[in-house]
Amino acid sequence: MSTTEMSSTLKSFEEARTAHLEKMKQYNNTCADITRCEKEREAAIRGRKRS
Repeated sequence: MSTTEMSSTLKSFEEARTAHLEKMKQYNNTCADITRCEKEREAAIRGRKRS
């Protein structure tokens, strides 16, 4: 593989890696939102049972 091909391949890899990391951040934020909502829901249910 020539230096130009290596450079192009490395650039493609870095772009894919950056895109992947961004998608993972979005995924982790979604997971955190779901967890937060589940906890809020459980707290609301517990609050209703106490009343």
